[in-house]
Amino acid sequence: MSTDKDFRRLAKANVKNARAILSQMEQYIDGKDEPAKALAYAFFHVLGYHLELGDLRPSNVHLAALLRGVE
Repeated sequence: MSTDKDFRRLAKANVKNARAILSQMEQYIDGKDEPAKALAYAFFHVLGYHLELGDLRPSNVHLAALLRGVE
């Protein structure tokens, strides 16, 4: 990835994929299939950990970007 356009394209594709995953997990929660609900609960538990306490905290993502030389 060398240009801003490439970064933007990749970021938008990742946002689209993330929305699709979140939408699917939400459908699992609202559905009647118990194994699918359990999967969604586990997914959101792990996502919550990474957002609240783990490597997806903005400060940690920023640090990782700095260590890679990306600002």
